[in-house]
Amino acid sequence: MKRTFEQLELGELLSECIADALLGGVATVKIARSGSVVDEQDAEATTYVQRVSLDDLVLDLAARDAGETTFIGNWYRLPIEFIENTYDVKPGSVPVSRDTHTGVRGQRRTSSIASGARNGDRIVDFGNLLDLYLPLHGQVATLTETYEVIRMEPWGGPARGPYVSLKFLDGPDQMFPVALVATVEDLEGAINEMYRKLSEQAMNQKDVYAAPLASHKDSETVLNAADGTIVNVVNTSQIMPLKFRGPDQGVTAIATMWRQQCLELMGGLQQLAAMGPQADTATQEKLLATTASSLVSGLQDHAVEFTARIMKQLTWYRWHDGKSVDTVQKVIANRSMTETFGPARNGYFSDYDVLLEPFSMQRKSPQERLNILTGIVQQLLIPMAPAMAQQGIQFNFAAYLDYVTKYSGGTELA
Repeated sequence: MKRTFEQLELGELLSECIADALLGGVATVKIARSGSVVDEQDAEATTYVQRVSLDDLVLDLAARDAGETTFIGNWYRLPIEFIENTYDVKPGSVPVSRDTHTGVRGQRRTSSIASGARNGDRIVDFGNLLDLYLPLHGQVATLTETYEVIRMEPWGGPARGPYVSLKFLDGPDQMFPVALVATVEDLEGAINEMYRKLSEQAMNQKDVYAAPLASHKDSETVLNAADGTIVNVVNTSQIMPLKFRGPDQGVTAIATMWRQQCLELMGGLQQLAAMGPQADTATQEKLLATTASSLVSGLQDHAVEFTARIMKQLTWYRWHDGKSVDTVQKVIANRSMTETFGPARNGYFSDYDVLLEPFSMQRKSPQERLNILTGIVQQLLIPMAPAMAQQGIQFNFAAYLDYVTKYSGGTELA
């Protein structure tokens, strides 16, 4: 399965989904099998994992929970020629989609915000299709942009259907969750307006020096003097610096207060990023850090559960794949062993469970691995060396030095 995850670039997809859930409230992944979902022996069929953009998601918003959902699906684009060759449609009956920045219903797509609303020339004509999963009927359907049904067949995949969603903040009796960023959108807009106002005030600030007419010569001398030079003057006590306009202190205080409140609503981002203390005492700072960590821990739990459900869906397809043959090679006791896994399966898929530990999703640098290994040796193995020797167990220093050399990136010990 690890090889499958690497081929599907699952890590990058999960990062995009977490960003979707934070910014849009929900992230949805479609896991299905190309071709017929009921034909396990289809040699051309492949399992794919596809991130569903929020602009393309079709959701039953009338449902109060997942049990009441009557449909869920997504829009996607395929070449017109492929659609006409794959599905039973008349040539020219599928509308050509030329506007890549406007949805099927005419709404502006999120992609147009960064890339603009211009559409480039396309060599191949594309058409919009809609896949719908009907959980109450156990059916999957494909529709054209004009809502003509071109495919309807029983769903033969995992029991929960082809879609897996990630939600961080669920609203009561609502299928569409609350976006974490949306909770501070108004406050963030007000803060930007305040800082924009302060920036304009700072740009309009004027610093001038006023002097009586009697000190005109001294004023010109001081004005024309270069930095760090000594000039001869009679009296400079009457030359007074004056400031006009500039940032308002009241606006600065309000912007700072709102900014702090925004950080607190977002879970203490400065504590998580280690950007400096936010409290007057160490005890208060510890409480703030604990609160921030608890929020992130909750978000992490959602992300881990989301990843586990994706893995279970992929494992289901792997289990029911009637043509896959994998070769796994391992080195045990300096001996290379090769094991081949074919289509044969023992028992039923429901007999197995897929568990995902959150720590397995965190990457460790070579230095972190070396610190863990050194800690185990110093705190566990060395103190227990006499007891291990009585049982005939010897510590392999050569292997330990090999790992030290590997993780430290050096060759001196090799």
